[in-house]
Amino acid sequence: MNLRLAVLVAVASLVALGCATKPAQPAPNTNAAVMFQKNCATCHGPNGDGLMVASKAVPSLKIGKPVTDPDAQLLKQITNGGNGMPPFKYTLTDDEIRQLLKYVRNELQQQKKS
Repeated sequence: MNLRLAVLVAVASLVALGCATKPAQPAPNTNAAVMFQKNCATCHGPNGDGLMVASKAVPSLKIGKPVTDPDAQLLKQITNGGNGMPPFKYTLTDDEIRQLLKYVRNELQQQKKS
């Protein structure tokens, strides 16, 4: 009986120790969601639905070309800007731009890939 109890206490201690030392993992796309709100939501809206900015219609990211254009085209658009959109190559890293695209595809456009 005492051996069972000792083994049980040892296993429970190891499990508790393992849980206590694991760092907290951020929620998926948390950084990208924050970047989107900071850099994109002002024009594209908080959910990517598009807005009117200074009497110019900013397109939704959920319909049309943003959905059908290949990733390379959207990466180029985010990086270099154009058509009223500012370039983000001066304020975001290439990795951050890729994270933004992934966020738009997976979260706003619901194009989750398996």
